[in-house]
Parts: sequence; structure tokens; C-alpha cells
Amino acid sequence: MADRLKAFKELMLNIDLFDSESSFYRSMPHYYGCDEPLFTSEIHMLGEIARAGTITVTELTALNNKTMSANSQMINRLYKKGLVTKKKLPENKRQIIISLTPKGAQVNDIHEQMDNDMFYRRLNELSYLSLDDIKRLSKLFIQLHAVYCQMNKDAIEQYDQMKEGK
Repeated sequence: MADRLKAFKELMLNIDLFDSESSFYRSMPHYYGCDEPLFTSEIHMLGEIARAGTITVTELTALNNKTMSANSQMINRLYKKGLVTKKKLPENKRQIIISLTPKGAQVNDIHEQMDNDMFYRRLNELSYLSLDDIKRLSKLFIQLHAVYCQMNKDAIEQYDQMKEGK
């Protein structure tokens, strides 16, 4: 059991290192063939809109697990950059339909191509991994995500109990 715990602690440290590097990359703005840089969250939202074709803010919120306010703010930034259109539904003026502009579609296409190129290079660096290895790693990361979600829930519960003086 001690060896397993030691190995798990090492795994968690390695995940933290991975997360640190990944967070650094995600925090940097990138250019995708447009004049203004986009953050990872913005380019990923463009991808979500592109996959849907048209989408409401409510649908986007259900899809991406962000708040309605956060999605609205990001949509407004993308709108100001000329990457999305916003149209009110005639039957419900409170609902807004979001879609990509031609510029937004072009930026999304460039991002997808850049991602594919980068993923292909990373995959070549990991050529020793078989398809089954990659699938197992993917399943493992899903399971680790569940572990982290539970850790977060436990931490929030502990914090709330401490605030209440329990």
C-alpha cells in the first residue's frame, strides 16, 4: 500500500506540473489570422459556435459550463472583434442567436488547422504510444477528472464548515 500511495502522490505532482504548463499556455493570447489576439477560452467558444452553426446564449451556457454572464461578456468581446453575429429572436426578444461571421469562420478554421498541426507534432513525439495506449490514457484522465471534482467538492465543504465554526 505504501508503494501505491507513493506512486499516486508522484502522479498527482506530475499532474500539477502538467496543469501549470497547460495553464500558462491557455493564459497567453494567440493570433489566428486576425488583427487582435484571442485567448484560448475565446477561440474555444468560436469552435463551440461553429459546431452548433447557430446557438443561443442559454444553449452555450448548458454546453460549456460557464455562467450566463461570463458567456455574454465573451460573446460581446467576440462581437466587437467582428467574429460573431447576434440576432434577437422575433418571437422572444430576450433570446439572442449567435453565429460566426465569415471572419469568425476563417479564424476558427485557422485555429483548427493550427491545432491539427500541433497535435500531429506532439503525436509524433509520442510515437511509442499505440492507439490502445491513447484510449487508456483518455479514460484515465476522465477518471482523474472525477477525482479532482470530488477533491474540490470536499474542499468547499470543509471550507464552509470552517466558516460556520463546525
